Amino acid sequence: VRRANLSERRLEKAVEAEALSCISRLENGCGFLTAIGSLAPLTGFLGTVSGMIGAFKSISEAAEVSAQIVADGIYEALITTEFGLIIAIVALTAHSLVTHAIDRFAAETEKTCSELIAEIAVRNEAGAANAGRSGTAKAI
Repeated sequence: VRRANLSERRLEKAVEAEALSCISRLENGCGFLTAIGSLAPLTGFLGTVSGMIGAFKSISEAAEVSAQIVADGIYEALITTEFGLIIAIVALTAHSLVTHAIDRFAAETEKTCSELIAEIAVRNEAGAANAGRSGTAKAI
């Protein structure tokens, strides 16, 4: 609006630059959510491997093998996998929701800016036409 006196093309460029800057600021945190969503299952899998190593170590050290010997290792494996998956699901769901909201905001911003630019252009043309008529009247 402060640049309403610019040509329509220059006004479009100014609005586009401002919108891209705003959307870029909104998208800053999305990479973090993606990283969490990608790394959480790997961390859970690492816990699974650690738990299974513990279970097999218990088996190798035992004279007699029973379910109780490996239960702690399997429990650790399943718990870490579960938490890794829960964290990934939450992070990826949040990422999806945030990305969708940003996309909706971008679409609405684009629509509103297009309407605003068109309105400013119409008013600028009307103002130029009125200025031309008053200039012609002064010349007469």
